Parts: sequence; C-alpha cells; structure tokens
Amino acid sequence: MITIDLNQIRETVEVTIGDHVFNVRRMGSGEELELSASNRRTFELMNKASKLQKQFLELAETPEDKLDQKEIDKMVKQMDKVTADIRSEQDYQSEAFVKLFDDGGDGSKSRELLKTLSNDEKSKLLQSIFEQKTVLDSETKSEGSEEAVNG
Repeated sequence: MITIDLNQIRETVEVTIGDHVFNVRRMGSGEELELSASNRRTFELMNKASKLQKQFLELAETPEDKLDQKEIDKMVKQMDKVTADIRSEQDYQSEAFVKLFDDGGDGSKSRELLKTLSNDEKSKLLQSIFEQKTVLDSETKSEGSEEAVNG
C-alpha cells in the first residue's frame, strides 16, 4: 500500500498575523473554480434581488385598493429565498478562505481574522504571503549557493 501525505506536497507558509501563527496554503485549482462559480451565483442572485426590490418600489406607488396580497406575499417569499441564498453563498466563500488558514485549532482564529477582510483583501493577503515566501526562498537559495562557492 502506498501512503501519501498531501501536507508534504502542498506549499504552506507559517505566518504570524497579529499575535497568532497560521499555516497558510494556496487555494487549489478546484477550490478556485468552485469559488468562481459561487461568485457568479452571488452576482446572479444580487441581480434577482435588485429586480425584486424594483418591483417592491413599484408596488409602493400602487393604490392600496389595487394591491394583490397574494402577489405581495409571493414577492416577499421570493425576496426571503434570494436573501437566504446570497447569505449561503457568502458563507461558502468565507469558509473557502478559512480552509486556507490553519490556526492549529478549530478555525475560530482564522474566522476571526478573515471576517474583517473583504474578498479582495483576502486575495491580496494570500498574494502578499506567497510573494514574500518567494523572496525568502530565493534569498535562502542564494545564501546556500554562496556558502557552497565560498566553502
């Protein structure tokens, strides 16, 4: 039987943010695709919510005796569902980033950190972490070659 530990394959970086140490990994290609699909769904849901909001504004201008309560109830249910679906997508997107930041515990430190950042800021944070890792790796390799030459 062959046993493979993905932690030995995945590129991770130990990073101190604030007063806590996180082991951070890059997002996998499948995770990137799923996040992209979730972003598209969120955009579509926001468009639906916007259309429903416009319909509500139009209803506000309708005389009360011409309002159809069943239609209003239907629209309210639709808006409730769209709002819940948007929230679900946002929760999924947040958790996608939490999985990248191993706080050594139950993820509460990761959630606490990441809930204060927008998706764009989370992406910039990851980019910054791995750019700094690349610089440190190249400096380490440079020092290693220098030591080998100077013996």
